[in-house]
Amino acid sequence: MNLKEQLADIYELWHVPFWQTKWFFWVSFALILFIFLLTIFIIYKRINKSKVISARKQALDQLTKLQAIATVKHGKQFFYSLSTSIKTYLYNGGINSSIS
Repeated sequence: MNLKEQLADIYELWHVPFWQTKWFFWVSFALILFIFLLTIFIIYKRINKSKVISARKQALDQLTKLQAIATVKHGKQFFYSLSTSIKTYLYNGGINSSIS
């Protein structure tokens, strides 16, 4: 055996570290992509969080709408809507929020 054949035999048994393999690259890429998308989703949810309207503001909005239909012709609907808005206001803690 000459020297070239011995060197060729050594290089046939080459070990590739796991962080240089294709599967590690793709798994790392998928993990980084997942973390990136999860971060974007969380930021999106925090920005577009629904704003809570107080019971007092809701009741005032409903009463403003009721003023538009306050006629004799729509008396039953007016009374029903008025009583519903008052019940909703009281149910949502309207008395406690109006005191403070």
